[in-house]
Amino acid sequence: MNAFVFSVVTTLALASQTNVQTLPAAPDALSVTLPDNASIASVRYSVNDEWSEWEEFEIQNEHDPALRESNLVLLPDNAQNVQIKATPGVIVNPIIVSNDPVRYTLAARTDPGQPRILSRSDWGANDELLYASTASRSSVTAATPPSVDNGDAEPSQRVQDCEAAQLNHPQEFKSVRKTTKDPDGRRYRWAREYSPKVKLLTVHHTAVKVEGDARPAVERIRALYQYHAVNRGWGDIGYHYLIDEEGRIYEGKSGGDAVVGGHAYCHNIGSIGVSMLGNFEIEQPTQQQLKSLQWLLRDLAEHYDIDLERDVSFHGKILPAVVAHRDLVSTECPGYYVIGSMDQIRTHVANNDVDGTVTLPKPRVTEKPKTPVKKAPRKPSRQSGMPVIQEGITSIGDTVFQGRPGDLRLFSVRYQAGASIGRKFESAGNVRLDDEEVVLWQELDGQFVLVTDKLKLPQAVAVKNTIQLRLKVQFPTEEGRYTFRLGTTTFTLDASGRRILPRSAASTSSAISRSSRSRTSRPAVSSVPSRASRPARSSAASHVIKVRLESREKGETSCGDVDLQTIRDHYRGSVACVMVDGRAAIINTVGLEDYLLGLAEEPDTEPYEKQRAFAIAARSYAAYYTHPDHRKFPGKPYDGSDSPATFQIYRGLDFEVQNPEWLRAARSTTNKVLMVDDEVIKVPYFSSDTGRTRTPEEAGWNNFPHAAIFSSKADPWCEGMQLRGHGVGMSGCGAEAQAHEGKSGEDILDYYYPGTVIARLR
Repeated sequence: MNAFVFSVVTTLALASQTNVQTLPAAPDALSVTLPDNASIASVRYSVNDEWSEWEEFEIQNEHDPALRESNLVLLPDNAQNVQIKATPGVIVNPIIVSNDPVRYTLAARTDPGQPRILSRSDWGANDELLYASTASRSSVTAATPPSVDNGDAEPSQRVQDCEAAQLNHPQEFKSVRKTTKDPDGRRYRWAREYSPKVKLLTVHHTAVKVEGDARPAVERIRALYQYHAVNRGWGDIGYHYLIDEEGRIYEGKSGGDAVVGGHAYCHNIGSIGVSMLGNFEIEQPTQQQLKSLQWLLRDLAEHYDIDLERDVSFHGKILPAVVAHRDLVSTECPGYYVIGSMDQIRTHVANNDVDGTVTLPKPRVTEKPKTPVKKAPRKPSRQSGMPVIQEGITSIGDTVFQGRPGDLRLFSVRYQAGASIGRKFESAGNVRLDDEEVVLWQELDGQFVLVTDKLKLPQAVAVKNTIQLRLKVQFPTEEGRYTFRLGTTTFTLDASGRRILPRSAASTSSAISRSSRSRTSRPAVSSVPSRASRPARSSAASHVIKVRLESREKGETSCGDVDLQTIRDHYRGSVACVMVDGRAAIINTVGLEDYLLGLAEEPDTEPYEKQRAFAIAARSYAAYYTHPDHRKFPGKPYDGSDSPATFQIYRGLDFEVQNPEWLRAARSTTNKVLMVDDEVIKVPYFSSDTGRTRTPEEAGWNNFPHAAIFSSKADPWCEGMQLRGHGVGMSGCGAEAQAHEGKSGEDILDYYYPGTVIARLR
């Protein structure tokens, strides 16, 4: 690769003295090396004698202060002339790629559920770039892995965070082996290291716009490879896999299973990086891309034995097994449209619904530019003559966030210390949540804690210095526009679309302290459980239930015969089809609270307090069976069914819209269950008896857990009726009569289940 150096001596700070030169030939792509922060460069090209606008090169915030390589700019394949405008010392690094097609024509998905992956040799990777003898630019080793980092955090803060993680979690930065040479003795430019265990699958975008680029995707892959391997000096591509807009999957980083990549700064050991071609801050991924992404994530999870049902402890944080790059470091990657869809992607992957369609967020609302107001110059400091630095919180990036009801958004703000004294105090600034439904967390010591009235400084801040504070906000569960304020900055949440699973909040939150909220402040959102000490996939922790929709099955022998899209319109959560015992089984994965809303056992013809009593009992019954030790259907990929003969009557949204009082009753008991010795118990109930309830032994249930609670009780409200059901626990006729007598749901439960306590799921 030939570099083109600007050498005209001018004053760097003056744009008017920059130099414009035409490249001798139009490359396919290029980046530039900017020698210092004062350097600037931009590019334009002509097509049919018409010049494009100037596009400025930008330095992405990398961990290596010496790496001054810009972003990659792809040029149209019909570009005729290319001009660079730059200050002195800027080095232009053009890229020429082969236009040979892949070695064989291959659809992304040759048959349902079985896409093929193009190997490096298939897409024409030039393996000569892997070796030290092929280029003079700086080499890197996996001991300090490179980072494909499209973020906007300041490098100094990022380095400090990484150093802290290495100090606190040294075992997570150790590889199991390292290879510096190939079998023939040739030295790699990037030594290959291997993770002892892959724990995370990380989703990225390449941040290079695809829309309007007519060149074949394979040429973009080759350009990106050379950009990483040569222009950045890494010696290979950073991502493990890439996916183009047609859904084709490409093998990326060489080295085989568990090789350490360079896709996420400080998080490369123990993770695999998958990147989709495109800039999803400004354009949408295709459904083909997203479906191939889902298939690949599922395949990688099975290959590396990653339990998609369990969260992962990684560098002191609790994370889902599938994360966005943004979940690891402060960055916009993988872009607005993918970040807003991650919960759907995780759910589809966990349910093996790899063909599930992803509903993308609505396009951003772009506000009309305001007429600039001429401001008076700031008064200089008496001490230094420099402008006075204003202390406080300012936004980084957008202040208007769009998402679905119940969605989570990670974002960062900047805290600026004053010019006179640094801040050593705990408070960084006031918080005002204008709408009670907005819930906000701040990351402190690797964990997100609930914010009540102030943000906190995680460290002392020196005079005039700034630090970034990482925050997370949950969208309210109803559609609408909501606001909150941090310092003097107002943020807006635009919630629209279908509500997402409550698990979304839990999946990226760790150790959320509810006790930190004042009793007089707004109530905590039920969909964000504490994660301080949770067993794997216990009912109290996951708050998710998988329900087989037997009422929707019509004896299909193949999932291809099932109209999933129509069924999805009737249920919250996600709906998938899997084969069980040779027939199609339709499974609804839904948050436990959303499941309760669609439970069709107590319609609005029943008194309200009876509904409340049954909501707590039914939630307890369902939660009990989500625990791996209490399987209702052992060996099956679901926890319950919608059949009253085997589980509970569940009708989803169809029931919700007809029974608003039931929704009120279920929500008034959110997260409440019956417990004994801090464990959720199995809670039976039935329709009617002849004047007394029966014991488990009378019903033929031997060794029933906590049998003493279900001793026979007088049920005078049901005298003269027939026994309908098993007769154990709470009767519908008795609960109805007691509700008419003015007893509360809690009173009714106390009568039928003595010795239990009503507590919240943890």
